[in-house]
Amino acid sequence: MAQDQPLSERTIIAGLKEALERGTTLAVEVVSKEDGFFGNMEIRIHLPEELADVDKTLRRIGLGSKMDEFEESMNRAAEQAAALAIDIFIDAIKQMTIGDARAILQGADDAATRYLENNYRERLYHSFYPVVQRAMQEVGLARI
Repeated sequence: MAQDQPLSERTIIAGLKEALERGTTLAVEVVSKEDGFFGNMEIRIHLPEELADVDKTLRRIGLGSKMDEFEESMNRAAEQAAALAIDIFIDAIKQMTIGDARAILQGADDAATRYLENNYRERLYHSFYPVVQRAMQEVGLARI
């Protein structure tokens, strides 16, 4: 009977990259569908805390539906933008170094998220901004 050999670092990194790629693809498929954000209370985007007073005031004068529409539009924009993220995420995974992968494996639960934020924030922002801007303009509550 052959003895089990420990996996090489290269094999472990390849496995991590494959798992991240599959998980990312599945996550993007789920959240980029209608109600991917809006219908999921765990990731739904709520009005920013800075708008709490505006929200209360508008609801008092009968414009609560506009605030509801605004919140829904933010989530719809996120659903549309999520589909744009897949190429960026997959590229990020492919460009990941052994050091990056080791830091993710040995890091906190949000280590992969921090990797993306530290290395791809600008690219994601420039991809998402036009989608979010268009959605907010369609609602008519905000002009960016």
